[in-house]
Amino acid sequence: MANSPKDTLASWLKDAHAMKAARVENLERQAERYDDFPELKHRLTQHLSNSKSQIQEIEQCLQQLGADTSAIKEGVSKVASKLQGWTVAAAPDEVVKNCIANDAFAEFEAASFESLSVAAAQCGEPQIAEVCSRLRDQEREMADWFQAEIPKITQGYLTQQSQAR
Repeated sequence: MANSPKDTLASWLKDAHAMKAARVENLERQAERYDDFPELKHRLTQHLSNSKSQIQEIEQCLQQLGADTSAIKEGVSKVASKLQGWTVAAAPDEVVKNCIANDAFAEFEAASFESLSVAAAQCGEPQIAEVCSRLRDQEREMADWFQAEIPKITQGYLTQQSQAR
């Protein structure tokens, strides 16, 4: 039997919940590591706080639909996040690579929330659509910040590297 549009919306919200839960773990690891880049560390800490709030808002949307989070999707997302963290953490230029990945991930999240907003509106769930639109805007703002910050982080890393010689 085919899923209804609301079932699909709930499934996609579960995906978003899992995505954000994995993102929280990733941001926690990063926020601990960048004392040499105080503005980045501060912004990562802010984004971590926003991501935790976003998780709660997604949970409320799921409750509104009579659905719950998916432990399986969350587990898979967290494993993927850990693998990404381990591969980048081994690199001496971790801060630059993480900024690039953070920009890409924020763009991905913004696009995901845009899709969720449209789906919720089409399913007759204007409150969920509004929440998803707001979360999209938060992620776009974060992506814009990372995009503007990548040159500064790259220059800062190269400066540190040349001073360490």
